[in-house]
Amino acid sequence: MNKREINFTKGHMGGNEIILVYGRDIQSNLSPEEAISVLNPPHIRGDQIGLLFSSEKTDLGVTILDRSYEDYLDMCGGLTQVLGHALVETNLGPYFDINLHKSPIKITLETNLGNIPIKISVKDKRIARVETGMAQFVQHSYKLGVEKLSLNGMPATRAGDFLVVEAKELENAFPEVRLDDLDQKAINALQSAQKQFDKLGVMSKDNADFAVYDRRSKTCDGRLIFPHQVSTGHIEPACGTGTVAVGIAMVHNNQVEESSELEFEAGGEPDGIGGPERTRLRLSIEKGDIVDAYFSHSLVEILASGNLWI
Repeated sequence: MNKREINFTKGHMGGNEIILVYGRDIQSNLSPEEAISVLNPPHIRGDQIGLLFSSEKTDLGVTILDRSYEDYLDMCGGLTQVLGHALVETNLGPYFDINLHKSPIKITLETNLGNIPIKISVKDKRIARVETGMAQFVQHSYKLGVEKLSLNGMPATRAGDFLVVEAKELENAFPEVRLDDLDQKAINALQSAQKQFDKLGVMSKDNADFAVYDRRSKTCDGRLIFPHQVSTGHIEPACGTGTVAVGIAMVHNNQVEESSELEFEAGGEPDGIGGPERTRLRLSIEKGDIVDAYFSHSLVEILASGNLWI
């Protein structure tokens, strides 16, 4: 069987691994099943894959698939952060005729969710920060629904597609569990929460968007981890949409009352909540709802670039 050679760049945002593929008619030449196969062993592996294409409406377009959903995602924050670095640090920017001779570099990315603004700040020929506008995701989440829930008596929040749980509530419901160490007891507790959420029937499919936050940080506004599908080991130490979902939940639960910038411990190894890196979330709040949001992560790196075979 003849295999096809496809351009790819792989990077990560705090351990959230992203693969970007591009080339002529990439969307029609690569089926969803083939794209998802790239995320799983024995292939290149990653959490999400973005199929990049030239857009007539914006600077660039992308279609995103996720290994837990095994389906399309409307938006992926980590992908936008990796993309910002890839445009400057690889041949991706010239390939798509992106103007890189200015700072900050501002592009608009077409996604299934809508147009997403990305600002790339460059200092001394190095990327200082990539900031992603998340207003479209916020609006999408509010449209789907934001509500307080009870999972067998444990308080939780639905923020659009996301199940959001505060760490202390999980530890109160499961007294032997401490999320500083994701041992088997913690894994079982997280799985139990997801199962209870699925039983409520508020989503059309089983949960694969899960965010846990802990406000008991000594240095930041909180600590984060994203056990999207713990049954398969898909636990992300950093997640852009998940961070925004946490912000939505915190505002909904009156834990953030006015426009502010929040900083969270995240990234590193997904073996416990928090991490050595920082995720920043800037929120604009009006009448108790978020009207605009921007996020960035402190550690984004390009890992590989070349050709893969499918």
